[in-house]
Amino acid sequence: MYCNNHPCLPVGTSDVFRTATVKIFCPKCSDIYFPRSKYQGNIDGAYYGTTFPHLFLMTYGYLKPPQCATTYVPRIFGFRIREKEKPLDGVDPKTKGNEKAEENKNKEVPGV
Repeated sequence: MYCNNHPCLPVGTSDVFRTATVKIFCPKCSDIYFPRSKYQGNIDGAYYGTTFPHLFLMTYGYLKPPQCATTYVPRIFGFRIREKEKPLDGVDPKTKGNEKAEENKNKEVPGV
């Protein structure tokens, strides 16, 4: 998204032969993409392995680009998608509102 056509590296998602084809690793956003070319999509990913881009960038650290300053914000029809509500500390969302019913249920009725 915000990589500005930065050069990418090949990576395999499995070290086992004939399991998966080669994918493209973007070092700027640290994400894996499907290759656009049908010729690249036919290469077995095990030839590169799962560690090639990481070892390459560790060996040649000066080639590693700085991380993106801007992050992708998902939107639907221009509106940002809100994260799920976080549960309150110590309150189980499944039993929220049922605490009083449980307290009343467990109370002993005097004189009965």
